[in-house]
Amino acid sequence: MSSLDLSFFPINSDSTLLSSLPSISISFDETKAKMMQFTAKFDKFIMNMKEKQLEEKNRHSKAMAGDREIQKTLQNQVENYKQIEKNMLLAVEKEKQEVMEAELSISEFKEKKAMMSEKREYLSQQIQDINQIIQKKRELRANMRHMLIKQASKNQPELKFWEDYLAMKIEGVKDDFLKIVFTHIDENDWMREFYFIINLSQRDYEVTECSPPLTTINEIVLKLNQSRDFFEFLKDMRKDFKKIVRFS
Repeated sequence: MSSLDLSFFPINSDSTLLSSLPSISISFDETKAKMMQFTAKFDKFIMNMKEKQLEEKNRHSKAMAGDREIQKTLQNQVENYKQIEKNMLLAVEKEKQEVMEAELSISEFKEKKAMMSEKREYLSQQIQDINQIIQKKRELRANMRHMLIKQASKNQPELKFWEDYLAMKIEGVKDDFLKIVFTHIDENDWMREFYFIINLSQRDYEVTECSPPLTTINEIVLKLNQSRDFFEFLKDMRKDFKKIVRFS
């Protein structure tokens, strides 16, 4: 281990302060090792973020292909329904002629026609409902994709600041789930971990696990979903973890 001794005043044989001045020993090897460890962790985090972005892109492409397949299926169903409707109308006309020829009851014909009309309206409403569902899913996917891209671009330059300022680290649990771990909260045990797991798969965030539990977790998450300020949310979580230690 290399070291460097520094003195703050020039050598003076007549000075009585020289013997009492401290010397500073700086461990360059240890500092270099810590910097290399941090660089390795940061590179791994960046790689994971790029992999997640690629996975999200592939997932989106797959979802779009699924949407096109659903749209194609719906179009085929619409054509089938039109053909069914056409066949029904032909059947009605034929039945009407048969009823007229057989002098059957006019009321029976009207009843059958009303039933077919109701069925046609029901099928049309189903198609409309399905189209609305597809549109909502597309909008949700587009919003989530925009949010993840925006969040990823913010996370990369802010990661070191979050880790240093809030004494925290971010771990990937599984797809769309992050584990946030805080330390340096408990003065009796600086390395004690306080963590929570947050679900990013939906538009509204959701904390699925929190240790130790926070009675205010629902209020904090509600504030996050309203403000969309993730950094403020992290500060609120750390603040409430400190309150638990203070009043325990």
